Amino acid sequence: PFREIQGTIKKEAVTVIRNVPGMSVRQLANDFIDVVSQDVILLQEQQDPRAPMVPRVYGLPLHVDTLVLYYNRDMLNAAGIAQPPRHWREFQEQVKKITQLDEIGTIIRSATALGTADNVERSADILALLMMQNGAQMSDADGMATFDRTPAELAGRPLPPAAEALIFYSDFANPEKEVYTWNDKMPNSFDAFVDGQTAFFFGYSYHLPLLRLYNPALNFSTTAFPQIEGNEPVNNANYWVEVVSEKTEYPNEAWDFVQFAAKAENAQKYLAKTGKPTALRSLINSQLENIDLSVFAAQLPNARSWYRGHDAEAMEDAFLTMIDQMLAGEEDPARIITLGATKVNQTIR
Repeated sequence: PFREIQGTIKKEAVTVIRNVPGMSVRQLANDFIDVVSQDVILLQEQQDPRAPMVPRVYGLPLHVDTLVLYYNRDMLNAAGIAQPPRHWREFQEQVKKITQLDEIGTIIRSATALGTADNVERSADILALLMMQNGAQMSDADGMATFDRTPAELAGRPLPPAAEALIFYSDFANPEKEVYTWNDKMPNSFDAFVDGQTAFFFGYSYHLPLLRLYNPALNFSTTAFPQIEGNEPVNNANYWVEVVSEKTEYPNEAWDFVQFAAKAENAQKYLAKTGKPTALRSLINSQLENIDLSVFAAQLPNARSWYRGHDAEAMEDAFLTMIDQMLAGEEDPARIITLGATKVNQTIR
């Protein structure tokens, strides 16, 4: 329903019913960042089984989050580090500079919460993003996991790019490596960062108010997720999609509300209240001016997602298992990611 002013001599407000076109595939691509189009458009069968399937929008997000690097300014200052790292090579050098071990290899001061599975917040997301940055094709057109393979353009590498990423990630928890700075005896990565026990923490925008709540005195800031120097930047997209339940008695009204809530003028109010990064192209520039959200908003144009299965928790468990197996030395890295991809694909078929 819409309110309109009608009448020539006597003006009065009346409620009218209008048919409003739903969100089209073209409008979705124009209004939302690229990753949304890739995620929320599904092919739908037509009544005539001989007719080709048509693309349909099945849901809309109100925000899209990305991983960033939180850093303890005091710990970097104490180590003589003026700027946080932009690339992984710089990150490794800063980790070595900050980390302190005693004579038997016990961690006295940790540089980063990285390398393990269970005590690193969103470790599965971090590992998947490292794989994507290193050139792994995470899934194919049918949604099947393919990160255990070497893409044709990278043929000749001794290991698949995902296996290289797994080694890189686990090195931070490997006592035999120069970048050793974390292990499974450490507290949860968020708790360690809150308490000043580690200098770097990888997190989302929702971690920001929690850090301020749990330690108002913590002198920290955020910077972009490190990239591989010389490569195109790649970031991850983490978000919920608002959809209409197939059980509702009012699907049209429910879908109207989803579209209403996702419009820029309404989404802006939601984002201002929640402090989350936008999913809409038109709101990115305004968030780039926001001191808290600018780092997240700047990463949205190159944010990606990859999982197309039905059990995200099982997928994440497969990634945690890969990390644990790598640290335990149970299998060679290529075999580990092959087993991991097989487990992920069990949630897709």
